Amino acid sequence: LEKDLTFIGLLLFKNPIKESTKPVIKQLRSCLYDTAIITGDNIFTAISVAYGTEMIDKNQKLLVATQNKNEKISWQEFDPTNINDQFLKKQYEVHSIASSVKLATSALRKIETSFANVLRQCKEEGFVLAFEGMAFETCLHQFGSDQIGLLLSYSVVFARTSALQKEIVISEMKNFHNKNFKYVAFVGDGSNDCRALNIADIGLSIANAESAFAAPFFSSKVDIDPILDILVEGKI
Repeated sequence: LEKDLTFIGLLLFKNPIKESTKPVIKQLRSCLYDTAIITGDNIFTAISVAYGTEMIDKNQKLLVATQNKNEKISWQEFDPTNINDQFLKKQYEVHSIASSVKLATSALRKIETSFANVLRQCKEEGFVLAFEGMAFETCLHQFGSDQIGLLLSYSVVFARTSALQKEIVISEMKNFHNKNFKYVAFVGDGSNDCRALNIADIGLSIANAESAFAAPFFSSKVDIDPILDILVEGKI
């Protein structure tokens, strides 16, 4: 093991939202396409990106589903009006990471709820949903595909997801939406996206050759905007 080391400091990598992402999301939403984030990142990071790209309206409330060690689902209300723009425009600096987590935690309010109540809050109060991967998988086992399909209509963030869980989310989206002649596109850039890219109705691999073999479409651009070309050319 290493020993007698001199600590110099921490190296932090910055990975901001690309300038081209927000206009693409805006265009998709203006054409009435539903958009969602499926990522392996921390759920607060994913929520920050969702608000930062306006995938979620700035003042729209979230219900966040996480799972504890006892496999029990915890539902919490996330109120963006309780946090400031420092969280929504996360700068990925040491001080802002700490404050963002603190702000995010203070914006959460734990609630005891049921499937019926979650659906009611979405329909009547305008909530959208954020799931951690394990929580979504547990909900699927508890509620079944038909009921989870209803929740998918309001789901915008899926975080802490494994490659298998990404595939499960896309599969459930297809089961629900294909019945209404709607189709599911997935954009990915890594090896852990291969299963989801392969099962999606439209799979677009970007920037990374690791996932290119699993997707029918590939772009060397490090951007999501090629999905617009695919939708236009395919008239989907």
